[in-house]
Amino acid sequence: MNSSIPLSLTLPVFVLVVFLLSCSSLPTREDFKGTAFRDERQAQDFALTDQFGVSRSLHGDYAGEVVVLTFLYTECPDVCPVMANHLREIATVLEEEGSEAQIVVVSVDPEGDTVDSVLEYSNRWKMTDRWTYLVGEEAELKEVWRAYYIDPYVHGPGRAVETPVAQSADRPSGGVSALVEQSGRVIHSAPIYIIDGEALMRSAFTLPFEWQDVIHDVKLVGG
Repeated sequence: MNSSIPLSLTLPVFVLVVFLLSCSSLPTREDFKGTAFRDERQAQDFALTDQFGVSRSLHGDYAGEVVVLTFLYTECPDVCPVMANHLREIATVLEEEGSEAQIVVVSVDPEGDTVDSVLEYSNRWKMTDRWTYLVGEEAELKEVWRAYYIDPYVHGPGRAVETPVAQSADRPSGGVSALVEQSGRVIHSAPIYIIDGEALMRSAFTLPFEWQDVIHDVKLVGG
């Protein structure tokens, strides 16, 4: 008697096993170094102008790619230089390891950030062709800020605030603080969002964080 199981029965079982194994390899919330999103949240699309004067859209230009998204402005004396330094380290390591991710920066200063100023800023940080720095009109930017929980406001003139000394691209990072007098300084949060190739928001980082952890999450969602 032939005791072998009919192919018609084994094939569905094989497919089920393969499916379960593939599901088990998907990252869980505990696998992320950043704060993982609890549900599948689509990253809000937007279209703004980059440092070369070219219109860019999140879903159109970066479809199928992992995106590292954050928010800066060129005259920022404290948070933004720290973030720019982190982003430069992230870009360098990803390039060296052959991993791919698109770094996208959205301005929080519609008056001060222009195509020319963000290009100069990109050159200063040696990130000209390594990130996309986006600017736009205030109404356009406000829609993006709202979608990504950014709430910038302008600090009143003539008020002294204690901030870290701004880093330049040629100055190593440090924790030195200085008392600076700022006029019209933009106060804002600067989260980093990791967005996967299906435009889903997967994890988020807020300062302080280790830039190596951002690379970890980029590789996690990039396969």
